[in-house]
Amino acid sequence: MSLNDINLKNTYDSDEDNILKDFYIPTLKESILYKRIASYYSSSSLVVASEGITSLIGKRGKMKLLINVGLSKEDYEAIREGIENPEKIISALMIKDIEELREQIKINHLKVLSWLIAMGKVEIKVAIIKENAKGILHQKVGLLYDELGSKISFSGSENETANGFIHNIEEFKVFRGWIEDERKYLIEDERKFEKFWSGEGNRVKTISLPEAVEKKLIEIRPKDKIELNKIIDELEKGISKKKLRPYQKEAIDCWMENGKTGVLEMATGSGKTFTSISIIKELSKETKPFLVVIACPFQHLVTQWTKELEDQGISSVKAFGNRKSWVDKVADKVSNLNRGYENLLVLVTTYDTSSKGYFLELIKKFNQNSLYIGDEVHYVGAESRRKGLLEEYSFRLGLSATPSRWMDDEGTKIINDYFGKTVFEFGLEEAIAMKFLTPYKYYPHISHLSDEEMQEYEAFAPRIARLMQGDSKENNERLSLLLIQRQKIITNAIAKYDILEEIIQKEEMDKTLIYCSDKQIIEVPKYLSKKNTIFHRFTSKEKNKERKKILENFEKGVYQVLLAIKCLDEGVDVPSTKTAIIMASSGNPREYIQRRGRILRTHPSKNFSVIHDIIVLPPKGYFYKYASSDMDKKMLKKELKRYMEFSNSSMNPISSTKKVISIMEDYGLM
Repeated sequence: MSLNDINLKNTYDSDEDNILKDFYIPTLKESILYKRIASYYSSSSLVVASEGITSLIGKRGKMKLLINVGLSKEDYEAIREGIENPEKIISALMIKDIEELREQIKINHLKVLSWLIAMGKVEIKVAIIKENAKGILHQKVGLLYDELGSKISFSGSENETANGFIHNIEEFKVFRGWIEDERKYLIEDERKFEKFWSGEGNRVKTISLPEAVEKKLIEIRPKDKIELNKIIDELEKGISKKKLRPYQKEAIDCWMENGKTGVLEMATGSGKTFTSISIIKELSKETKPFLVVIACPFQHLVTQWTKELEDQGISSVKAFGNRKSWVDKVADKVSNLNRGYENLLVLVTTYDTSSKGYFLELIKKFNQNSLYIGDEVHYVGAESRRKGLLEEYSFRLGLSATPSRWMDDEGTKIINDYFGKTVFEFGLEEAIAMKFLTPYKYYPHISHLSDEEMQEYEAFAPRIARLMQGDSKENNERLSLLLIQRQKIITNAIAKYDILEEIIQKEEMDKTLIYCSDKQIIEVPKYLSKKNTIFHRFTSKEKNKERKKILENFEKGVYQVLLAIKCLDEGVDVPSTKTAIIMASSGNPREYIQRRGRILRTHPSKNFSVIHDIIVLPPKGYFYKYASSDMDKKMLKKELKRYMEFSNSSMNPISSTKKVISIMEDYGLM
C-alpha cells in the first residue's frame, strides 16, 4: 500500500472524526518521512500515535519536528546585550522542563522521544520569534512522504500533543500530491516548512536542538528495545482507558445542571480528581478559549494533579513557588489564550499562591470563560486564602469528602456562598458497597491515664472552670489553649504504648501506617525495633522528592511501616496500605474521615483493611466530679461519635459497637 491507497478526506474534524485512528495512524504507517511544524509539541503524541510511528521507524523512516519556544522580555534583553546567546537560554528553559517532567508521568513519554533522538530517527529544531517581532510561530503544517513518492500535506488547528489528538475539537485540511487541484497547496506547505526549517523566515529564527538539551535527553533514553517496548505498552494502556463510573457521571450531570457550580461531596478514594478532569474535558469542547485554575492546599497535591491531567492527555502548568520560574510563562500563556493562539490553559497551584495579588492580576487579564476548582475545598475557607475566590471565575467546582470547616462557621459560610450548595454526595458506605473502596475491620482499644497523668490532667479543672464563666475573646482563647494542653495528656498517654506493643506482636507488620503525635513519632520506633520492623518517618520535614521515594519504597515493601503525623491525611495515595494504627487523633471529623478513606483505597494485594484505634478515656471518678458543666460530656460524646461511625461501617460492627456502647453506659451518656 501507499498513501494514495488510503481513503483520505479533504477535511478532518475531531468533533465528527477519530483523527488519530482515521488519519494519523494509517498515514504514518505508509510513510517514510514525516515533517511537522507544531507550535506546541508534546512527547506524549509519540505514544498515542505509536502504532503508526512504529511502522514508520520500521521502514527506516524519519521525523523532522519544528517546535516553538517562547522567550520572555528578559531573555530577549540578555540576547540583545550579548550577555547570553539564544542556544544557552533555550537550553536552560528546555532542560528545566525536562527536569520537571522527570518528576511526573511524562518521564516515560520523554524516554520514547529520547530513544528516537538517540537512534537518529527524530530531528528537532527550535523556532523563536525575532526580538522586534510579535506573537509566536503558530502555523501548524504536516507533510508525509511514502516509499513510492506519493505525498500529502495537512494544515489547520491541530497541535502535536496527546491532548490535541484525543481531546481537543480540532480541524485541518488535507492536500494530496497526486490530485492536480490540491497539488499547489501541498507545494506551498512544503515551501513554508523548508523556509522555516532552513532559518529563512523574516520574523522567525530557527536553531538546531541545543547540544546540551540533546545530551540531557539521551541520558534518560531506555537502555534497549525491550525497555522501550515495555514503556510504550504501559503508556498505551494508560491513555484514555479509564472510564467514568455511573456515580461519577451522575456527579457531573448534577454539577452541570446546577449552572456549572457547586460542591461534590465524595468519599476519599472515590475518584473526585478523575471526575473533575472529565468536567474539564467536557467544558473545553464547547468553551474556547478556556482557562482552568485548580487550587490545592498542599504542594504534593499539585504534583498529583499534574500527573493525573497528563495521564488523561491534558497539559498543565505548575504555578506556585519561586515566582521567577513561572509568572512570565503564565503571563505569556494567558496572553496567547486571549488572542486565540491557545484554546485551553490549565494552571495547578496552591491556595496560598492563588490568593496572592500577583496571581490574581494574571487571572484578571483573561476576560473569557474560566473554571475554578477548589480541591479539599474546606481549606479555602481560611481567612488568608479567601482572596483567591475571584468573582471573575465563570464556573466553580468544590471538592471534598468533608466540605464544612471544623469549628469555623464563618469559613464554612464563605465556601457555601462562593461555590453554592453540595450538588452530589457519595458516601463511604456506598463506595464500599459498590466495591470502589475496600471493606475494613475496626478494633477500638480502650485504656486509661496513669496516676501521674491523672494528677496532671485533673490540675487543669479549676482553671478551665473559671474561664468557662467568662465570654470575652481573650478569655475564650485562653480556654481553647488550656483544652488543647489538657488533650495532649490523653494523646500522649503512656498506656498507649502497651497496646501498641500488643498489636505489633499479633499483627503482621506489613503495609502499615501508624498515625502519631510529635512525641510518639520519636517513641514508637523503639517498639518497632523489638520486632525488627523496617520503618520510615513521613513528616513535614521531608522534601517532595524524598517523600516520593519513601512512598515508592513503601509500595515495594522496602519499608514495612510508615510513621506519620498529619502528612498522610490528605492527597497522598498509598493504596497498598493494609493496616492503620491510630495512636493520635484530633476531634476534627475531617481528619478521621480522610484517614479512614486513605486506608480503604483498593489494591490487588488486599481484600480488606484493618484499623486499630487506641483510645484513652478520662477516669470515671474525674468525669463524674467535674463534668457538671456538660463540656466534658460533649467532648467525650464527640469522640465516641467517631468510634461509633467507624464501627457501624465496618465488617465487624457488632463486636466493635458493643465496646463503644459499654463506654457510653459507664460514663452515663446513654
